[in-house]
Amino acid sequence: MRRKYNFTLPLRLTTFYVHMGYPTLVEKGIYAKLTYKLAVKINDAYTNGTDLYLTQEDLDSIPDEQMEGLAGLLHLKYQNQPKAVKPIPSLPLPSAPPAPVPPAPVEVPKRGWRDTLTDIFSSVKGILKK
Repeated sequence: MRRKYNFTLPLRLTTFYVHMGYPTLVEKGIYAKLTYKLAVKINDAYTNGTDLYLTQEDLDSIPDEQMEGLAGLLHLKYQNQPKAVKPIPSLPLPSAPPAPVPPAPVEVPKRGWRDTLTDIFSSVKGILKK
């Protein structure tokens, strides 16, 4: 529903209103911009001299500019309702890559300077023997 109407629906327009309002609708150009179904309904009521019943579907099919003119002509009150805004579906956020796992610390045995010198001399001895 695009509009909230402050009157009961279906709206009954008597033959008197139809015969008074039809020429005005044509003169103001409102009639030419109505939907075919509604224009036929109004024309039938005018030519047959019958009452006109306007349903909510009929009134909702009238463009806003023409509805303002028609409401002023018939002294009708209505309110435009804002269109419902569909919420934008939230997309899942990309997951961050897992944090790199730091390598396990390598245990280096604590060696003194004597051990280091011993290793150096033994490697030098091995090179000299060859």
